[in-house]
Amino acid sequence: MKVYRKHLREISVDNNTFKYSVIENSELMKLRCYSTKSSYLEVSLPWGKLTHDINLYRPKVISLFIEYAINKGWNYALDKQTFIISANDSENIVKELGIDLLPYV
Repeated sequence: MKVYRKHLREISVDNNTFKYSVIENSELMKLRCYSTKSSYLEVSLPWGKLTHDINLYRPKVISLFIEYAINKGWNYALDKQTFIISANDSENIVKELGIDLLPYV
């Protein structure tokens, strides 16, 4: 039996290192950013115009989501702290942060 392993990449935001992965399935794209093994940020984006307007693999987009979560109270330094942005809220947050206006590269 083959074990599925997430491909985690690293990103640095405000001198803190986070590991992240982008998960795609038939309904959603999910971004998961880990600060510890049990603390994470999860952003769900439904497939459609929104996912075509932004590139979720870009470090700038990921850092904007991390900064947003920290500003809204995500205490990433503690264990078992999660901050979840649901698919229903993600469109408003993308517009609030101006992510949809970033050039798609």
